[in-house]
Amino acid sequence: MKANLPAIAIGATLACACHPVRDRARRHRNSATTMQTDTLDASIDIRQAGTANSAHAAQMGNPLYASIDQNGSNNFTSISQGSSGNRATVIQAGNNNRATLGQSGSGYVANVVHAGSGNQSSIYQY
Repeated sequence: MKANLPAIAIGATLACACHPVRDRARRHRNSATTMQTDTLDASIDIRQAGTANSAHAAQMGNPLYASIDQNGSNNFTSISQGSSGNRATVIQAGNNNRATLGQSGSGYVANVVHAGSGNQSSIYQY
């Protein structure tokens, strides 16, 4: 039984040594989440190029349109839409940009363009 312990300890050490590399790669991935509820005519378009970009869009109602285009690194966008007839577009070209957009009510239009780095926008239409 003692002969098996060193092999187990070595195996555990090797497995742990691999985690930092995997975690670093995971941090540089782009991510996107979407949620649509009670929608018949809604659309979400997300395009990402670069690393570590994060895009989130949630819609509840009809008709709704959301578009997120991220090109660069470490950009963040969150769009939340409710009711009807709302349109939102966010374009981020650069690094470390942050956009938060909320629409509740009807017929709102919001367009955000971040060109460069370190831009922040928060738009709430109610």
